[in-house]
Amino acid sequence: EIDRGLRWLAILTGPMVIPPAVSGEEVTPLAQVASHAERFKDIPTAAQLYKTIMEKPQLPLESNFSNLVARVAPYLSFDQIKFILEARSSTDWQQADLRRLRYVYTIKKKVLEIA
Repeated sequence: EIDRGLRWLAILTGPMVIPPAVSGEEVTPLAQVASHAERFKDIPTAAQLYKTIMEKPQLPLESNFSNLVARVAPYLSFDQIKFILEARSSTDWQQADLRRLRYVYTIKKKVLEIA
């Protein structure tokens, strides 16, 4: 037992090997890669979503746009969905789309609490 304790103490107080830093590499978004561009042509960028949401805040959103935001919501980050929900009144959204946005928001919030 004493031998095991001394070896354990030697590991704790001994020098550590520091792994080399991981360097990230820049990658091009798939929407800008020619072979994938066709798949993403109908999906707006986050900037386009924000612009449309912030335009004409006194008018409700068009039903097609409301539906589009609800469909892409699972691919957005928690902060993006939070911003989208806070930027417009709940009466501006189609009811089914608002339910979906809130559902995705709740799931992403729970995932963040776990992580």
